[in-house]
Parts: sequence; C-alpha cells; structure tokens
Amino acid sequence: MSQAEALDLCQRFLGTRWKLWRAQRLFLPRERRPALVSLFAWHELVRERLGSARSPAEQSAELDRLSRAIERLFAGEPDTPIGIALAPTVRLHEFPSLAFRGPLEEHRRSAHVGTFETRGALLAHARAIASPEAGFLLSVLGKRSERNEIRADALAVGLQLCAWIARIPEDLEQGRLHVAIEDLDRHGLAILDLHVRVPTVRTRALIRDQIAWTRSFLAKGWPFVDELGRLHGRALAFVLRWHAATLSALEVRDHDVFAGPPPAGWPRLLACATASLASPQSPLPA
Repeated sequence: MSQAEALDLCQRFLGTRWKLWRAQRLFLPRERRPALVSLFAWHELVRERLGSARSPAEQSAELDRLSRAIERLFAGEPDTPIGIALAPTVRLHEFPSLAFRGPLEEHRRSAHVGTFETRGALLAHARAIASPEAGFLLSVLGKRSERNEIRADALAVGLQLCAWIARIPEDLEQGRLHVAIEDLDRHGLAILDLHVRVPTVRTRALIRDQIAWTRSFLAKGWPFVDELGRLHGRALAFVLRWHAATLSALEVRDHDVFAGPPPAGWPRLLACATASLASPQSPLPA
C-alpha cells in the first residue's frame, strides 16, 4: 500500500467517526496535514478499540494487537494503513516508541483498577494516557516550548476528565469509576450510591465539583489557542468548545449524569462553530 493510499484510508476512517471532519481538515496546516491525519487516526483507533472492549480479556487482546502494530512500525515494517501513514512522521520527528507504547501499557496496567483513591492518582492516569498525544501534536506543529507544553498538558488532561465525566454510567457498568474516592468521601457518597443511578443532592454536588475541576484545566490550557494563529486557533477553539459544551449540558439538567449522554446534534455543532468563528477566546474563567 502506498503512502497516499494509507493516508486516504486514514481520512476515510476519521470521516466516519468525527462530525464535520471534511470541514475540520481544511483548518489543518497543509504541509503538516499528513502527519496530523495519521496521528489523529492512530489515537482515534486506540480509543475506539479499547472503548468497545467489554471485559478485561477483550481489552488485553486489543492492547496486544495495538502493541504489535507499534512494534512493526518501529521495526520499519508497518503492516496496517495507519502504521504506513505514520511511518514518515515517526522518522521525521524521531518519536520514541515509548511515547506510543506508554499509553497502551497504562491501559494494560489499569485494566484491573476499578477506582482511584485520590485526585493525584487519577491525574497521573489521565496524563499517562493523554499527554503523549499532546506532545506529538506540539512537535508536528513546531510549537514545543515549556509554556506550550504546560498548556497542552492541561488541555489533554481537561479533555480526558471531560470524557470520563460524560461516561460515568458506562464506566460503572464495567466495574470502574474515574472519580477519586476522596471526592466521593468529601460528598458523603459511596460507590453503591452511584450504582443506584438516581440523582440526589449529593450526587449533583459531586458532579458540580467534577465539572469545576475539569474546567480549571481547560481554562489553564486555552491560551494555547492564541499560539496557533487566527485560522488554526479557531479550529482548536471549536474542539475545546465542543467538549466544554458537554459540561454545560450537564449543568442545564442540574448535574444529572445518569440521564444518558448530553445531546451532540446540529444545534450544539452550529453553536460551537459560530462562537469559535466569532472569537477564539475562552468562555471559561481563567
């Protein structure tokens, strides 16, 4: 398979998973588009494969397949479309294999971890999974600096926490919870209280607290939007607004996280796109 064919398959893959991908890709820097497309496709594949696993055994099997793909990539013998598309980017930027294997190993390590005792433990888990992706993007965009690394890390963590808040019911079904036990204790709750799946004054207060904590990371990282310039900054602003809208939707229904995923249809999409085109500035308090 040629590089062009592999990239085309990556774009088709993203097009079936991401709303408005055809429009979003136009905002990517032309000379860096192949690298960004291949990285986006790889991380979306990891999220999809692991998200669809319904048991530790299924997750372990998926991790084995993903790990073999990375081994083949760094052996110079990629045998998947995404691997073939990634190969030039890995060589050009001299990405270490550990940056790809690290998140997979963190997923493997945490496969039998149902809960996290402290916020610190939960943050360490979030960073191990999400921060390498942010580092890849900084390198490809030529934006590596100490300040940008701090901001990109904050955004990566904030987006990961946002995803976990939205999927609390699904996580409970799989015997895990991405809310620190110390936060449950602070609100006078036990895990069994969440399994009842009935919103109460205490569960609403817990979700309100989690939303505020998550927003603090997004607000800290949002100034990175300015580093990308007028056009590309608005593209990132749209992504951040889209995820921040998840938190706002939970607030609108009085922090009831058990009523199903927040709506993600055309009204939300148009609102985020319009706001981002009007201004890339953060709507969140700094």
